[in-house]
Amino acid sequence: MAQAAQVTGRQQREREYYDVYGPERALRDTISLEPVDSLDRRPWNPDWRIVDLVKDRYTPGARLLDFGCGWGNNAVVFAKLGYTVDGFDISPRNIEATLGRAANYGVADRLNAQVAPAEALPYADQTFDVVVGVDILHHVDIPKAIAEVRRVLRVGGTAIFREPLQQPVFDLARNSAFGRWAVPIKASFERHCTADERKLCAGDLNTLRRAFPSLQVESFRILSRLDVILPGHTARLEKLDRALTVIPGYRWWRGTGILVMTRAA
Repeated sequence: MAQAAQVTGRQQREREYYDVYGPERALRDTISLEPVDSLDRRPWNPDWRIVDLVKDRYTPGARLLDFGCGWGNNAVVFAKLGYTVDGFDISPRNIEATLGRAANYGVADRLNAQVAPAEALPYADQTFDVVVGVDILHHVDIPKAIAEVRRVLRVGGTAIFREPLQQPVFDLARNSAFGRWAVPIKASFERHCTADERKLCAGDLNTLRRAFPSLQVESFRILSRLDVILPGHTARLEKLDRALTVIPGYRWWRGTGILVMTRAA
């Protein structure tokens, strides 16, 4: 088990942000259990794809870590799939929301959550069969966090993450001196953006690959970004994205990636 570390400035800012944002989201978010209960499969949709990957790896008695559980949406879904779920988050208010929602959705008996940083987890080595994180790695110190993922994951277990990825044209312009001057990067509750978050770059993927040579990346949110100006067409655009990923080079324009990693030894 990793030793507790002093909270860094970045962790403190994330905690303060989510102590405000998380409970408000928990109040207005309804957790959809359709991906759990439905026999339908929607591999073109990243939210459904995450649930499918987790569902496919379920065995009776399996333990799952919700890596950065936020206000509990995904932790509840994973518990509904049958897993014994542990979750952690840097925000105490997020943990309160998660435990409250576990009770409201009838899974309090198999869902536990506690305050902890991603870089120093309070779990023993090789505790979990599956580790899942949704939009979390771009908020943390990736080398330290992924070392913790590998440590708590059992040999043969799988880690699954959904993350925003840097896009070769848009993000190059966005992160330029002019882009930062024109649109400063700052925390926003309206856009759900913290001051320190950043999309994963090629170097971050290489860091993950060093810890997990089996890393596979599935691409999403390429043409489907256009749903902002084409409301009502999201599913069609997502299906088209899925079909076009067979074209060489197309997947590098992705805005979102699902990262699948297995611990070999």
